[in-house]
Amino acid sequence: MELLTLDSNYQPSELVERYGSLIWTERYFTTGDFQLKTTDVERMIKLLPLESCVTIRESTVPMVVELHEIKKTITGAPEVTIKGRSFDSVLERRAAVKGLGDIRVEWVEARAKESDAAYQVIRQIIGDVGRPPLSPQLPINSENDALPMVDLTLPADYEDVPAETKDYEIKPGNLYTVARELMTINRRGMKAVRPAPGGNKIAIEIYNGADLHDEVVFDARFDQFEDSTYLLSYAGSTNWGYVFSKTDSQTVPKTTSPEPTGLERRVLYLDISSEEGVETEEARRTRGLMELYKFNNTARYDGQISQQIADKYNLPVTGGYSLGDILRLDGEYGLSTNVRVTEFIRSDDNTGSKAYPTFEVSAAE
Repeated sequence: MELLTLDSNYQPSELVERYGSLIWTERYFTTGDFQLKTTDVERMIKLLPLESCVTIRESTVPMVVELHEIKKTITGAPEVTIKGRSFDSVLERRAAVKGLGDIRVEWVEARAKESDAAYQVIRQIIGDVGRPPLSPQLPINSENDALPMVDLTLPADYEDVPAETKDYEIKPGNLYTVARELMTINRRGMKAVRPAPGGNKIAIEIYNGADLHDEVVFDARFDQFEDSTYLLSYAGSTNWGYVFSKTDSQTVPKTTSPEPTGLERRVLYLDISSEEGVETEEARRTRGLMELYKFNNTARYDGQISQQIADKYNLPVTGGYSLGDILRLDGEYGLSTNVRVTEFIRSDDNTGSKAYPTFEVSAAE
């Protein structure tokens, strides 16, 4: 794994060498992160200052340096831990709100699906230099809210003129959190991608993984896994919601599958009677789905996969897979299920290099 600094145009610049350990994790549903440890303190904090950006040669994801933690002991050499998160985390620096102070107005987006509403919320707050504006002024609150280094990529499944729409209430809050909660409902991820050579803008995209379970199969019987630990559990999962607001209540199914019965039925009770703006059927459904997807069935693999399988990551055109894709996991001991790739972890230390994905299976998949 080769760690690289990024210059002012977010292009790879200088190779970072002589560190003790490095962990680089990319995620589908939340921000990715990295952690580097070294005793070469002075050189490394100058090479990787706070708010600088880094990447690895094996990935297109840029990350922002957010923390320097230096530890000194009487007997040992000082050690610095440097941490950061993927560039999409910069959306936390903006607020999802329409209007300021006394002129704040209710914000409702009429869109085909939740991720389309999330895209519009982000676009209207930070602007979008790559497309004509939706209104005479974007961003909607202040021109200083713009992120001119961001190319907000139009989602591949975005419906510009949908046949049907639903009203999604945008509650004031942290922009990243508001957008993520909307995307969670229809299982969309967000990714940041550094520019191609010659470019200078980082792409941020809301996207849906491809269903590859008939094409990409991980099979433990063919020595594709090493030092494996499997976890398969339904404990704590939910698939049906009872949602109660101040004036009404309703059931909320997690998916469009037939209504579960018997032991397969796992009910979530959700009382939102203390919340404002949830008196419509659609608002209760949205809140119910947000909570239901916090409690999924899990199918996780922990360990090291073969180098051949690891090298297929981010090579979907040639039979590989990417974050968010749905694959089939044929493990040992009768474990066989469709899973979504939610993380890809790379680590490098004095024991060697490792690379492996983390999976999740839910009722929707």
